Amino acid sequence: MLVLVLVALTLFPASARKHPPEQGTATYFPLKSIVYILPYEICSDYWFRKYGDRIYYYVYGNLSQDKWAIEEDFQIISSIYRFVIIVLPAEDSKLYFKNLNVINQTADEFGLRVIYAIFPKEKYGREDRYLDPGSKMHKLVLRDMKYLLSLNATYKVAIWYGWEYRDNAEDIVNFYFSLPEGMRPGYAIWLDEGYTESAEETYELGLPENVLVITELYSKNLIKKYSGLYPNQMVVTGYSGASSLKEWRNGIESLLFPCKTWKVGIWIFYDIGDGNGEKDAAFIDGGLSDFLFNPIIKPHPQPKRRKNSVLRK
Repeated sequence: MLVLVLVALTLFPASARKHPPEQGTATYFPLKSIVYILPYEICSDYWFRKYGDRIYYYVYGNLSQDKWAIEEDFQIISSIYRFVIIVLPAEDSKLYFKNLNVINQTADEFGLRVIYAIFPKEKYGREDRYLDPGSKMHKLVLRDMKYLLSLNATYKVAIWYGWEYRDNAEDIVNFYFSLPEGMRPGYAIWLDEGYTESAEETYELGLPENVLVITELYSKNLIKKYSGLYPNQMVVTGYSGASSLKEWRNGIESLLFPCKTWKVGIWIFYDIGDGNGEKDAAFIDGGLSDFLFNPIIKPHPQPKRRKNSVLRK
């Protein structure tokens, strides 16, 4: 066993294990992350009942007071994962930024990198208006991104996208180029499950292929169909209703069997009794289970750029 461990450490040094190579390189070491919203010890439906969504915990909660519970969870998470996904709304209160600093400090303490997923909500108007430069929502999201990207544990900041009335790849590209150049490498696109194909034309319109695209895919068929759609893609998926860690692991491994990307996010650390009505918790009987998957990596063809598309600066 010791020999195997030493061989693994030689093949995958600490830097590679913590910061896996970008897609397109010869070696693929799975990047595993897990979604986190409410701490296990204080999980309740309070935030859902009072504000309509559990993610408002990061706006109105006191994470400094709850740090002990977050520390317990992050210690468990760090035994398997190197990345944690924090889902939160766009906001600009002092308490909000203070709470995010608590997440950063705790993640750093346990060697975790953070992917922040901003589901914009409607602080200053309709949430899709964050796509419109100059709007109050656009300014709010950029302010949040700037702060989050300044934190040392941050890996990416993903912004949610998915509306029936506004499904346009050009919007995504324009938003990307509305970002200050220094913020662009930290940006990721988060596509709701029904909008997996929404960003497919973005490369033709000039979006760089290295922009991370996060797609929610909760069935084996969807993972098989869409997990290799983007050159730099993360699949977020989850297994619902598991009564044991063994059942959860078998379910996740079955879901990921046809996966074509080496970046995977698990939905969710814990969600029992949080008011959302889902039961996708990976944290069962006081623990988490690791899982195996062997992504089927195929090279992506070079995207065809439209004649009128320009790689803007």
